[in-house]
Amino acid sequence: MDIQFTDLSEIPVPPDEVRIRDLGVTPYSDGVRLRLSLELTPFLKPPSGEIFITDLLGNPVAAVNFIEAIDAKMQYTLHLRSADPHGEFTARVIIFYSASIDEITEGDQIIAMPEKKIVHEKVITFTL
Repeated sequence: MDIQFTDLSEIPVPPDEVRIRDLGVTPYSDGVRLRLSLELTPFLKPPSGEIFITDLLGNPVAAVNFIEAIDAKMQYTLHLRSADPHGEFTARVIIFYSASIDEITEGDQIIAMPEKKIVHEKVITFTL
């Protein structure tokens, strides 16, 4: 049995060419959760990412990280940490690659913190 995670008609790209294709935010009817949809270009090496939701004043109200995504299409449910989640908000997504554990260790010792190489980011605003 073969399981395909990507569209075989598209050619996966190397890390420097990975881009955010689509980013969308849909509020749940309860007013305290969001569904965030993210689509990346097909990739050769799994990327990592950080997603931040902030209010109009720049205060963080939700966040999620993913490490080495296996699929180019992702959805997350984020719970807002705001007492009154109404008004304008910003969603910021950063796609990056980090050095492998082999590149930052020597024997059993970590010799460096992994560097984060940002390859793409996108910001959208939305209203609740």
